[in-house]
Amino acid sequence: MTIKSEAADCDARILKSMRQWELIDAKGRELGRGLGRRQMVERVALETGTSARRVLSVLKLDAKM
Repeated sequence: MTIKSEAADCDARILKSMRQWELIDAKGRELGRGLGRRQMVERVALETGTSARRVLSVLKLDAKM
């Protein structure tokens, strides 16, 4: 695998994980117990093995597209 494909694979894992956490969080928010954005970013970072800064960077790039 090339470096670019590894980075793209990591980005895809981050986006997939964030979408899953957003779905889980939606149910909690209905009950008034949702996670904050910062907590979700930290959980995604732990789950994907990246830093919170990397997660935020990927989310920012995804929002621009």
